[in-house]
Amino acid sequence: MKVSLITIAFLSSSACGFQTPVKLSHHVSFPLKDRFINHKIVTSPIPKFVETNAERFSSNLGMSEADKEGEKPRKVVTPEKIAGRKKRVKVGYQIITASQCLIGLVFWLGRFGKPFYGVGPFLQAGIAYILKGAAENDRLRSDTYKRLNLAVFQFGLISLLAFIKMKSNPILTISSIIAMINSIKGYGYGLKGWELAPTSAKEDLLKGISSNLSCMTKIPNIKSAGYWAATVAMVSMTVAKAYEVLNILISSSGDSFLLGTRLFRLAKYKLFSVIMFTLKDAADRGRLEGTTFVELNLMAAVSYALWAVYAIQDSAQTMPYAASMGLISLFTAFNGLSSILMKDSKK
Repeated sequence: MKVSLITIAFLSSSACGFQTPVKLSHHVSFPLKDRFINHKIVTSPIPKFVETNAERFSSNLGMSEADKEGEKPRKVVTPEKIAGRKKRVKVGYQIITASQCLIGLVFWLGRFGKPFYGVGPFLQAGIAYILKGAAENDRLRSDTYKRLNLAVFQFGLISLLAFIKMKSNPILTISSIIAMINSIKGYGYGLKGWELAPTSAKEDLLKGISSNLSCMTKIPNIKSAGYWAATVAMVSMTVAKAYEVLNILISSSGDSFLLGTRLFRLAKYKLFSVIMFTLKDAADRGRLEGTTFVELNLMAAVSYALWAVYAIQDSAQTMPYAASMGLISLFTAFNGLSSILMKDSKK
């Protein structure tokens, strides 16, 4: 029951040829029977103040509904401007991918010296790579990619705070800021399109929360059950880590560097949670054979394998904990590889 509550908290003018009668000036009036002008009856020219149907049609050409109602017409976005927006957001994703891969290598081979410490940046890089492909194929409107953009933003924000607290190299903070800015742009283009049509982000976010909660209340197949369990586990760990961060913040003797490390772990757990939920949603819809979900499965498989190795080496971790990480790694690896084989068999 406690886990379920935690999960719910998290996820958290015209038709058929008929026309309107012509409106005439108050200086002229015709009997009702003569309102519709018949060329066999009326032989004299129509007065200038009478607007014929042809004149009305020609005057309305090129006018939008906003123009007719007196509203400001929507600004036209040229194909060149759309291409420029798409290019800039793609370059942004490329920068995120490259910078996060570099950070992951530094954390792996540098100060910390363990592969698991680089998992967070590696996952961030992988998601940015997926989003770049979505931008190229005009698929940012999908709920999956909007969710992944928000995940990139959250990881960038929390890791930025972590790097500030750890007094890390300014390059790390800059990379986090770039991730935050570009992911918000990507989410915006997914929400409003490349033309930036007026749309409510608040309504979209509320709809997304409702959809996420509904998704976690159903388990339509075995694969969905596995991802559901993994999502619940990661959400629980994320909430527990957030509680730990809160305790450090309210502690009078809080260590700044310790707080930074815990914030960075929080960002990593949050990223794992989003990936597991995204795969659960794909399993519900029978979409695991999609390229995006194959890549997410393989990324998760490698990351959980490194986590299991780290848990075995860490004396503070129990064997059941390490075994759980290894089990999730095998589960995601199996689903990713089986999806590849099924796609190849259909070709």
